[in-house]
Amino acid sequence: MKFLIKKINSFLLEVEESQSSVLTFLLTFYLITNLRNFIEIFSDGTCFGLRCFAHYQYGYFWVATTLILIAYFFFEKNIVKHAKVIFLFFAFIWLAPTLDLLISGGKDEMLYLHPYMHSEMLQRFFSFWSIGDDRPGATPGIKIEIAIILLSFFYFSFFFKKASLKKSLLFVFFIYGTIFLYGMFPFLSIGFLDALKLYWARMSPKMHADYFLLLIFINGLAILHLHNQKYFKEVLKDLRYLRIGHFLMMLACGYALGFYEEGVDFFKWDQRIFFDTILTCLAIGMACLFSIVTNNIADLEIDKVSNQGRPLIKGSIPLDYYKKIGILSLAFSLIYAANVNFQTFYCILIFIGNYYLYSMPPMRLKRVPVISKLFISINSLVMLILGKFTLTGKFSISPDLAIYFLLCITLVINFIDLKDVEGDKKAGINTIPTLLGLKMGKRVIGFFFIISYVLIYPILKKRLELAGWDIIPFLICGLIAYFLINRKKYSEKPVFLFYLSSIVFLGAFFILRQTHSIT
Repeated sequence: MKFLIKKINSFLLEVEESQSSVLTFLLTFYLITNLRNFIEIFSDGTCFGLRCFAHYQYGYFWVATTLILIAYFFFEKNIVKHAKVIFLFFAFIWLAPTLDLLISGGKDEMLYLHPYMHSEMLQRFFSFWSIGDDRPGATPGIKIEIAIILLSFFYFSFFFKKASLKKSLLFVFFIYGTIFLYGMFPFLSIGFLDALKLYWARMSPKMHADYFLLLIFINGLAILHLHNQKYFKEVLKDLRYLRIGHFLMMLACGYALGFYEEGVDFFKWDQRIFFDTILTCLAIGMACLFSIVTNNIADLEIDKVSNQGRPLIKGSIPLDYYKKIGILSLAFSLIYAANVNFQTFYCILIFIGNYYLYSMPPMRLKRVPVISKLFISINSLVMLILGKFTLTGKFSISPDLAIYFLLCITLVINFIDLKDVEGDKKAGINTIPTLLGLKMGKRVIGFFFIISYVLIYPILKKRLELAGWDIIPFLICGLIAYFLINRKKYSEKPVFLFYLSSIVFLGAFFILRQTHSIT
């Protein structure tokens, strides 16, 4: 017995101290869960499709990340070690479908515990799933699998981590609780929707995937923070919140546009719109993080002059680790977008691609004055179209709005170059401020703002039946923006804040005017 314990402990120690990266173990976890899905096709006739398999993968990953957090709070504060062991422990999930094939020939059906099929959850929890009924749910294979998993975690705690019996039993209790929550997930999801008074037609693999991805994001933030608080804070500090806010505002404007053009009730969302909106916003945020990371890597020389607080310039995050942050952001951005629908995935891909062409070699289009900003305005237009599509299901935009965005956003967005003028000069980047000088460049860009605010008036006039005097607020907004651009002590933040606030004002006006005309 001592020999066996010594061998198992030696194996677990080898896993914890492995030189292989967490990404290698994550890939192993994916392959393990993927094989489980394949075996389950034959053990209980589970659905054979992308949506179905994806929601299983996300569910397993949510369980894994939750178990990693539990292990972190119970034992030593090295979350990487716990992740490696837990990802490998998932090999036990092959047991359930394999045993069911042997026991019943695949006749037992694996199901979540469902509010319209199962009851007495507290009793089921303490009776290991069963209360003597014959409804489908936890098959013999699942019960054996869970029992073996719990025994394995008890061994991990009591014999490997040398925890006390009380602590080990409490640890296993939390593990069992997490697995049970996963099993009764429909209760949680339906309860959440009912609490928010969101309409839903039926449970579906996509609905479960939406929930799991949202929970994975929360767990992921916690894990990254616990892994390295310093790096986590540096990344958060370097996020361009106002620029991300611009694209989220464009998405919101697309919603307002869909509300107006299609008559969709803006204030009565169903479950699909609610989750599609959240996951799309998260995909946009992670896409922006990837673009920030790649831009910072490409702009090292510029930032040494103009942005000395950036992580790479300060040396607060190693370059190799920083690149991994970018790759992780890219991957999860595309995963979250793909879970919404193909159109969202494609729009996010276009968004990421345009920023890559703008800031990264070999093209590095930011070196071309004015025209380079066309790629940012295209991204703004893409977000507008995506917002309208998410609300209405219609992937279209009127020509006048398309022209306005491609022209006016291309002109006004040049104000982002004002703070980098010295760095851009040194790096040979041609922008309006470097070509015309800072003073004249500010005047020209300020004039672009006035023109842009004035030109939106005739576009809105057609839709809202505005009076002639309604142009005054737009002109005032343009003049305020001009003043903020041309202040002696220029700061980008007030310009961004005013610009975003003015869109909120116009958007609210847009919705309230239409609501008033309907009533």
